[in-house]
Amino acid sequence: MRNLAIFVFSIFMAGCSIIAKPAPSIEYFMLGNNSFSKCEGKDKILVFVEQTKVVSMFDSRSIIKINSKGQVETIKGVKWITTPSDMIYKNFLAAINSSCELDANFDRRNLVLKTNIITLQTDEKEATISLGFTILKDEKNLNSSIVTSKRTIDGNNPQDAISALNLAMDDIVSKILNELKEYR
Repeated sequence: MRNLAIFVFSIFMAGCSIIAKPAPSIEYFMLGNNSFSKCEGKDKILVFVEQTKVVSMFDSRSIIKINSKGQVETIKGVKWITTPSDMIYKNFLAAINSSCELDANFDRRNLVLKTNIITLQTDEKEATISLGFTILKDEKNLNSSIVTSKRTIDGNNPQDAISALNLAMDDIVSKILNELKEYR
């Protein structure tokens, strides 16, 4: 009887391993260029960077794609390593800290940079990021604008879409940093 129970149990376990499907493979990506090198400059502009705000649709680890019918879907098999709002916030901190003219700090008495993700998506041919930003000093609005960057996707695989999104992000960070440098 004991041998029969062991036999039935082993057949059951073998059957489960045959029926079970392997978990899908997922690749994880970061948004933006976080490989900035530190520049030691003098008289840097101090900037407090607020956490990036975002429309909930775009603050997901899924990467959004608009298909040819205009329907929203996610790119299968790839995800962001964390939420886009976290990645963009950290990207601004890294870019500001590497600047020869700017330095990130946590004192709101200096310049304050507020950012809002408006669009973060790809379609069949293009990656698009739109970011709203506001620069404040002593609670006064110095500059408020929307920056959009679009980059062509050179291929059909997810890595090409991510590469185009990263180029768009680098462009937006550069433009906003140039705006901050105007307030010396």
